[in-house]
Amino acid sequence: MAERTTAIRALFTDVCLENSRLQGITQLSATELKGILESFTKSLSAKCDEISALKSENAELRAKMASKESTATSDKPEPRPVSYAEIATAKAGRKPKPKNAFTKKALDSCRETKSSTKFMVDVPEGEILTKVKSDLWNKVKGKLKNPRAKTLVRDKTLIIIPDDTVTLKVLKQVSNFKEVQPRQPRIIIYYVDVNISETEIADGLLAKNPELRLTQTDIDAMSVKYKLGLRNGCTTHYVIETPASVLPKFFVGMTRCSVKLHKTTTQLFSYFDAKNTDTHHLKCRQAQSACRHCKEAHDSRECSNKQMAICANCRQPHKASSLACKAKASLVKSLRRRTDFSTK
Repeated sequence: MAERTTAIRALFTDVCLENSRLQGITQLSATELKGILESFTKSLSAKCDEISALKSENAELRAKMASKESTATSDKPEPRPVSYAEIATAKAGRKPKPKNAFTKKALDSCRETKSSTKFMVDVPEGEILTKVKSDLWNKVKGKLKNPRAKTLVRDKTLIIIPDDTVTLKVLKQVSNFKEVQPRQPRIIIYYVDVNISETEIADGLLAKNPELRLTQTDIDAMSVKYKLGLRNGCTTHYVIETPASVLPKFFVGMTRCSVKLHKTTTQLFSYFDAKNTDTHHLKCRQAQSACRHCKEAHDSRECSNKQMAICANCRQPHKASSLACKAKASLVKSLRRRTDFSTK
């Protein structure tokens, strides 16, 4: 740094001498120039001392950090090898993450499944299933050389699901086939006055809601399935089955009543079995009750073992009416797959 100061001073002196030689006018005297150079030299020396002090502090901090890192590394214990038994025990003790059985993605996927008409044939007593099936296919092949259909057997019932429209038309012409149409979508209308009858509901939808743009054909295609809600209340909820072509119109707006797609299934109060769907809602075929708490054959209101919940459907530790029941979720998905949501 002193060498640079000397060089600057010599350069400044040369500039002044060159200016005098060229007969220039210098505004500062030699004494003033000397004072300026001395103040500049003092400031430069002070900055050099400050930089040296900072460098020494930086070196001390680096040395302290290096000593701390070496101490921490030496104090850290060596990792102990983990056995397979410890890993298995840790996985077994880990709590499973709660998962809702009714996931929206799964239900939407079931809704996109194409549902078609199926035909059912009951096997008479004393006859063999294979013979009945062979006779039926011979009858169908007499009208169509290459029928395409899927055949299922459930107990003593033969189920035939056509794969194309040609086979569907031929199967409709067979006399002893029982045709079963796809399940129609259902909507639920909330908070309807209990004094309004089922006929008045259909007439009210057509006459008092012109914004829905319903026709008499749409009204005739609807059917009231059952009612939900409090038994002695002043309002009730109606579940109505309607074609998919009418379904989007209900989401425009309803007068004093909210409308929603009915996605779940019903369970009778006395028999909490998910298999007992709304087809048996008005006429239960079960002779014994099934408790919603402990699955035993008694009324849920008279259960004395409500603390030990056991599902009557999946035998898991929860009530039969729980939304987490996998058996109920499977039934809802099956109903969604068998529902025709396609608009024709």
